[in-house]
Amino acid sequence: MDISATVRPTFTCPVCWQSFDAGDVLSIAAHESLRGDPVLGEDAPMRFLPIRFNDAAQAIDPMGLATGKLACPHCRRQLPHSFLEIPHHIISLVGAPSSGKSYYLSILLKTLADSLSRNFALALSDADPTGNVLLNQMKNRLFSADTPDEAVLAKTALEGSMYERFPRFGKWVSLPRPFIYRVASPKAPKNAHAIVFYDNAGEHFEPGIDTENSPGAMHVAYSSAIFFLFDPTANTHFRRRLRGSEDPQLLLRARFDQQDSILSEMEVRVKKILNIPASEKIDTPLAFIVGKSDVLKPLIDWNQFENPVENGCLNLAAIEKNSARLREFLLEIDPSLVRQAEQFARNIRYFPASAFGHAPVRVKGKDGSELLAPDPKRIEPWLVEAPALWVLQQLTGDFIPVA
Repeated sequence: MDISATVRPTFTCPVCWQSFDAGDVLSIAAHESLRGDPVLGEDAPMRFLPIRFNDAAQAIDPMGLATGKLACPHCRRQLPHSFLEIPHHIISLVGAPSSGKSYYLSILLKTLADSLSRNFALALSDADPTGNVLLNQMKNRLFSADTPDEAVLAKTALEGSMYERFPRFGKWVSLPRPFIYRVASPKAPKNAHAIVFYDNAGEHFEPGIDTENSPGAMHVAYSSAIFFLFDPTANTHFRRRLRGSEDPQLLLRARFDQQDSILSEMEVRVKKILNIPASEKIDTPLAFIVGKSDVLKPLIDWNQFENPVENGCLNLAAIEKNSARLREFLLEIDPSLVRQAEQFARNIRYFPASAFGHAPVRVKGKDGSELLAPDPKRIEPWLVEAPALWVLQQLTGDFIPVA
């Protein structure tokens, strides 16, 4: 007997991160009279386990209407179209509060789409247009703004609009909205991959957060890759080296730097959830991204870092060289960061990146507070997409050709 033929593929929900197989997936009723779900409430369309299908393989709801909408059997949240057809890769972005995650993610969407199209003839498109509305709005706000005031992105609030409430293990909790995008070749659309991002509030990664009642950052344990966004302007060692700089990020009152604690907390959480001994390292690719790298120009020559994309290929040698140079630089200034990261993951690379390409400017918030925002006319992202290209190549093999 061929045992492999009896094994059904397992999927991970991008909302609650629980696993299931295709036979357990629920359908969402299409008929208007079928409102009222025993878990989600009377306003939600009914979820049901289908037993009848039409010729197009669509489920037939109890009132006889065909539906193509699927839902997770655990949290019952609607799944993206074609969720069962292509692999989904969770990429967890981790960083301290005010490290610039929302700006980085918004600009990454634009730069990654441009790079995939221009260099690899691949298209980055919405896999869940309704679910991606908030992140797409942030991206469009940044790139259509005329003034810094118009380019301000609100800080991601703990369990604010970037979160949804769903049942998880018998209780209702706030979970981050997944932002799901599809990468495919127009010439071979069936050969596609989906990537899942989250814009977490930085507070979710702080030590002491109750992961049972507030599991917003648990996706890191189930991720296919991790981005750790390091903010040098919050780090004591970097601020000391950059004393005298006129960059507004360094002139603001120094924030309490807890990035080392967040790295440690992330390691403890992931190993605990995955039942990995503390002495072992995870195999998940870890991109250690030094964000806001434009502030480091007085300390390190940008020209020594190479563009890792050339002639329609990803140059892995350039990524290795950039990583080694940046690692050496970090060891010189704050070696404990490198030691912590390498104690956590064995497959790690270091990436310099600047989402803005320039120092932000001061603007006034609606409440009169002082905020920092990019000048939209000067936004020139630098190597922002490099970590994503490296991770995609790690996860998809020859989907991203290498030099």
